[in-house]
Amino acid sequence: MDQQREEKAFIDLEARLMEDVEGGVKRELQNYLEEWRLKVKRHMDSGLPPEDFSRFQRIEESLTAAINVIGRTWSFYHKESM
Repeated sequence: MDQQREEKAFIDLEARLMEDVEGGVKRELQNYLEEWRLKVKRHMDSGLPPEDFSRFQRIEESLTAAINVIGRTWSFYHKESM
């Protein structure tokens, strides 16, 4: 994905979170990412060679970070409604 498309995707996501007063979009996105994080974790727990384990560990950490960014972004726009 080129940088311009990445920026547009981020802006679209941010706009969706900004409009999401009830938090449904936030929960949907976080749940989706959490499902993938758990799949990655289960795969890691099944036993992987060290080089694969470190790659999957970075993926798991990235998914965790994305979940947190979604929550923080939503909270930034809706702190009064909390």
